Amino acid sequence: MNLQIDSSNNKMAKKNNGTGLENTVFQIYGDLRHLGYFDLKQNIHLSKKNGYPIHAQIDLMYNYYGGPTVYVECKSRKDTISLADISNFFQILDLLNVPKLYFPYRGEIVTDNYFSSRVIQAAQKENVRLIDRNELQRLESLRKSGIGPLMMMYSAVDKFKAAGISGVLEYALPRMTSLDKQLKINMK
Repeated sequence: MNLQIDSSNNKMAKKNNGTGLENTVFQIYGDLRHLGYFDLKQNIHLSKKNGYPIHAQIDLMYNYYGGPTVYVECKSRKDTISLADISNFFQILDLLNVPKLYFPYRGEIVTDNYFSSRVIQAAQKENVRLIDRNELQRLESLRKSGIGPLMMMYSAVDKFKAAGISGVLEYALPRMTSLDKQLKINMK
């Protein structure tokens, strides 16, 4: 999915749908704002023209509790995520001069599968949080319990105001299904 800057209101506009994992993670993080996922953006194209030192594409970005920016890479693979799959992401973080602070993480890699032991070791050195299938399922469970449903209801009210009942249904129905079904739905 590509984003273009809409100069009339300086918001990013979607050009196409992107991948199921990216869209699902975007929805989960958006519904878990109370856990620190603020100013969430999807599919950002960084360029020297926009003041960045490199040209790169980032799947998601958010400000942790309104503070430091955390960069997110989503990797959907049938096999375990290898070091080769994510080494480019580490290079992008270095070129962006993202500091390796102890907290929060400077980046996250999310997958619908699992990580190799080499990726786990490298991520610890790079201060990058790894979210595998089990952790993603835990986040999805958090979204459906506790304060998560209240946040979703709050968003559903906005959807109703903007698009009526069809907007609410489009928003709510995918969130009521299993993680695997959400990934398939969001591929469309």
